[in-house]
Amino acid sequence: MGGETIGSRIAKIRKNAGYSQERFAEAIGLSRKAVVNIENDEAVPKADTLTEICRTLHVSADELLFGESNTEQFSKTMERIQLLDNDLQNRFFEMSSVFLTGLETIQADRNEK
Repeated sequence: MGGETIGSRIAKIRKNAGYSQERFAEAIGLSRKAVVNIENDEAVPKADTLTEICRTLHVSADELLFGESNTEQFSKTMERIQLLDNDLQNRFFEMSSVFLTGLETIQADRNEK
């Protein structure tokens, strides 16, 4: 995924996942035009949109932003999460966010020492 842009990576992953632009736009809460603009690098997705894109396409932000592939462990975890109902998926992502914030705090404390 070397010299690709964020938009082209999103388009490629979306297509591989079997989403049309219109269906994908509905899934992430945007208009089709907004998706076209993102995929053509005429707009940059906001953080909350990026989160929805990652959830919908089951990829990491690193993969979208930097072109790094998911690890096998990440893929297996996402498969397990997909088996949960929507409410439990939302709870998982909320708890993961809180947990990650805690880890970031620990990392920041370590970096200050």
